[in-house]
Amino acid sequence: MTSLLKLLIDAASLAQHSLKKIYLTKASQFCGAFYWKKFMHIAPGNKITIITPAGGFKKDVPVKYGSLIVVPVKNATEGQEVTAHRNGLFSGPIKAGDNPAFIGEPAYFADGAFTKTKPETGVTVAVGAFIDEGVLLTGVLVE
Repeated sequence: MTSLLKLLIDAASLAQHSLKKIYLTKASQFCGAFYWKKFMHIAPGNKITIITPAGGFKKDVPVKYGSLIVVPVKNATEGQEVTAHRNGLFSGPIKAGDNPAFIGEPAYFADGAFTKTKPETGVTVAVGAFIDEGVLLTGVLVE
């Protein structure tokens, strides 16, 4: 009788454990689906993967990519995937003749370089600020 009772208790415990596991699995699936449908956060977006356009990219040389100014992390030819920074602190390039004070003045982007002079055409919004001997790229949309 004791063995039969122990066997029944073990079977009941196993069934309860299995039910708990099924319940927790379903609950986490539901919560996961709810979380993703509500928030849809993929990544911080500080670095993004983009397809290199005609003309290619040079490592650490900022470029206009759609409505963003990005800084590629490596050289890339047309059609290649490349990671690029869309914000952060960069040492340049700074337009020749510009002598920013690096006290937070607006930084614009023209002809492949950062400048303190607001361009008349092209990217006419500030893309960052001159600070710490470089440009703090803010990731602002430029169009």
